[in-house]
Amino acid sequence: MVTVTNVWNSAHLPISGRTAFDNTGSPYIGQNIITNGVLDPVKYAAYSPVFLPTTFAVIYGTSFAAFSSIFMHMFCKFLIFWTTNIFYHRF
Repeated sequence: MVTVTNVWNSAHLPISGRTAFDNTGSPYIGQNIITNGVLDPVKYAAYSPVFLPTTFAVIYGTSFAAFSSIFMHMFCKFLIFWTTNIFYHRF
């Protein structure tokens, strides 16, 4: 669905891939936008933004959500455990 509707300008890219692409559909070369180890905004604007294949973008977002949910789960588990122990010890 994401590829068919051209979300993120992904219609001209392969559906499944593990590399990033530039605006011509060629593999993205990160060295073209780096100057002395720092991102150069002028070179970035002249070269191309990064385009990701559909499955790469969806899996990247899902992985970020799963990783951050681990911390939320641990926080909530600790909070519930801590508050129930205080409640039981008071009575």
